[in-house]
Amino acid sequence: MSTEYKDIMSRLNKVIKMTVEDSEVFIELKPEDSLTESGLDSVSFIKLVVLIETEFDFNFDEYGMFFNNFKTLDDIIVYIQKRI
Repeated sequence: MSTEYKDIMSRLNKVIKMTVEDSEVFIELKPEDSLTESGLDSVSFIKLVVLIETEFDFNFDEYGMFFNNFKTLDDIIVYIQKRI
C-alpha cells in the first residue's frame, strides 16, 4: 500500500466520519469493507461527495455521482487517486 493511498484513506475516513450520523461505524473501516453494510446510504453519499470535493479540491464527474459505482472504501480511494 503506497504512502499516497494511506494518506487518502486516512483523510477519507475523517470525511466519512463527518458524513454519517453514527460515525462509530467508520472508525475501523478498511478499504475492502462494504459501504452500504457500514451504514452509508444514498443521502449520506451526496454529503460525502460534497465533503470529498472540498477536502481533495476536485469535482466528481458524472460517473462519480452514482452511489452504486462505489461498493467499498477502496473504490472511492481509487477514484480520488485518479482525480487528484
